[in-house]
Amino acid sequence: MEHAKGLVLFAHMMAGILWVGGLVYVRFVLLPGLGRQQPAVRGPIVADVGPRTVSYLLRMGEITMALGIVNVFIFGRITQMEQFVTTTWGLTITLGFAFSLAIYLIGQMVTRPATAKIAATVGAVAAGTPPPDAPALLAALAARQGKALLVQSALGVLAVLTMATARFS
Repeated sequence: MEHAKGLVLFAHMMAGILWVGGLVYVRFVLLPGLGRQQPAVRGPIVADVGPRTVSYLLRMGEITMALGIVNVFIFGRITQMEQFVTTTWGLTITLGFAFSLAIYLIGQMVTRPATAKIAATVGAVAAGTPPPDAPALLAALAARQGKALLVQSALGVLAVLTMATARFS
């Protein structure tokens, strides 16, 4: 049983590192680099890489949260539901999960649709049928993604801090 617990904990931590690290990388390295490129270069890259990146990050979030739930309920310190709010460990785990869920929901409700809209707009431009407001639309969507990724990155750091606090409490 100890080996299973260790394996689940390792997989949970690895998925969390890939998730939060991926968000930070995209926000602070990839997006600024793409922003310096000409639209003719930037558009096709974003249309190709963007949807796959969003899907990857969402899958990492799902794996992280699922394995976190397994850790709490199968291998964790919670024996009664009230311990989520009456113990330091339970409070920090609950707070970390809330941060993680917020990151995931922002990804599903903001980042995924914005990325899909960017890909569709870039595809229409490439096909010679751009919407009349394509440059303004793409700029607004990029700004929205940048803000969402900034919030997600900040929440990711908070989630990591709360989980580390729980681990050592």
